Amino acid sequence: SFDSHTIKQMLVWDHNTKRIVGYATDAFDQDIILQEFQRMGEESLDPVEEVAEEDAAEVEPAANKEDGKEKGLALGKHYYVFIVQNVTSKGTPVRFIAARYCVANMSHRWLRSKLEYIEAALAFYGFIVCAESFDGATENRSYIKNRLTMTFQELSAQYLRKTPLDDELEQNWDSLQSAADTALLPAAETGIAEDADEIDSILASSSSSSDDEEFAAEVDTAVVSKKLYTDDELPWDFPIAFKHPTVKDVIIVPVADPGHVVKKERNSMDLSGKEGKTRDLHLNGLPINLRMAHDVWLLTPDADPTHRSEIMLYPKLSKSVFFPTSKSAMRTSDAARAQGNSMMNMLMDFGHKNPRAGPNTYDSMILHSANTDLWFNVMNGSRSKGCELISSAQHRHIYDLCDYVSYLKQWKDSVSDEFHFFPMSTYEDVCWTSLGTVVLAHYYLPRHPEHDIIQAHLSSDPCESTFGMKRNANPNANKRDTDNILATVHGGVIMQLAASRKANVKKQRVFFGKELMVGKIKRTRQKDLE
Repeated sequence: SFDSHTIKQMLVWDHNTKRIVGYATDAFDQDIILQEFQRMGEESLDPVEEVAEEDAAEVEPAANKEDGKEKGLALGKHYYVFIVQNVTSKGTPVRFIAARYCVANMSHRWLRSKLEYIEAALAFYGFIVCAESFDGATENRSYIKNRLTMTFQELSAQYLRKTPLDDELEQNWDSLQSAADTALLPAAETGIAEDADEIDSILASSSSSSDDEEFAAEVDTAVVSKKLYTDDELPWDFPIAFKHPTVKDVIIVPVADPGHVVKKERNSMDLSGKEGKTRDLHLNGLPINLRMAHDVWLLTPDADPTHRSEIMLYPKLSKSVFFPTSKSAMRTSDAARAQGNSMMNMLMDFGHKNPRAGPNTYDSMILHSANTDLWFNVMNGSRSKGCELISSAQHRHIYDLCDYVSYLKQWKDSVSDEFHFFPMSTYEDVCWTSLGTVVLAHYYLPRHPEHDIIQAHLSSDPCESTFGMKRNANPNANKRDTDNILATVHGGVIMQLAASRKANVKKQRVFFGKELMVGKIKRTRQKDLE
């Protein structure tokens, strides 16, 4: 997974005047501060051209000098982190930072060159990249679209696409099933054999796995346990994978990020139908927005300020779910609750009590909440919700993910106005997340049947948590301070692996850098000195 984070451009902040007083590599070196002020004054008289997006370069630790004069380089603003983690539950869990860069401008060309280099370098050390997770930033989308070369049809049609033979088999299923049941009955029950000797001879001559049993098993596997999709139900021509730059017979799939997907869907539901906004979601002719759900929430005892009961009917729903602010809009939990199981139950229990709504007003929103809740639980692998890890190419969650894509595709195809559906970027993110996971299972699990896929690891959460730890350590850190913080955060990974019981040095006490900086004081009891 990879993500970027905006950092300070070596700013010097005056806490007394609350103003930015200059740029510096060291806030305590007054000579450098004076030098930076002088450079800024020269730039104001003769401004330097902005660096083009495609020419964004990694920031050097020190500025180059030409003819005794300092060469003006763009200071780093976007801090990129590339984190590697395993997506299978077999083996030792691995998570570490593979690379980090600080760039002045972001570009899909720069991103592709770095990712190809990182993928090749990791393969040299035995780490094979098979999936990439990212958020919906513009440069990330441009990068992945320019790199995808293989479609969903090429990789998963043999498992999921319905053929004319499948249609004929499904239409004649009743007759085939009755024929298979009749073939499996003992001869005495069919009326063919009249005496016990003939029955015994027939049963003795038939093996335990007859041709009829094999035929019945084949029919059952083809129609009952496997769900197939027609040409109109899934986007078969959707680009979904590309080949590894150095390793043969290895493909890499994009899996976007489920958390960002539900937040983008919730944002569309929040803006839907608002004055001055073009987005107006409609499914099956019925509107979908958060304000209509809030009207139902006001009818529940949870929203009544005079209600003194300590037991809430819907504890996961609050006002922040229906009216996200600039801060609460970043919470994935609120976005999931806005279209989850609690929302569905509330609309079913209290929707009919709204005097301003008809009997079927909330049907589309209930349908969307049910489908999205199941999809999000599958991507999180929530065991408490009845979900599990994907362990085979025909696992039930494979069809759950395809059903959600099919649901959104049919919604998209049914509306005449594009603003009655989610933005295309949101739809693409859903397809990358869902179909990417499906292709990952179809391509790799038959080759490695002892492994399974951890869906929760197919996200950019490690990057988000890393940036969160960095902000907690120093919210105003520049590039140098960010390097030090991230080195401290992830620097103990190798030490922890070396200290594990599986290491060749057995389990040992390991002292980390922070511990070594604190003096160790040995205490001695007074009576021991006497």
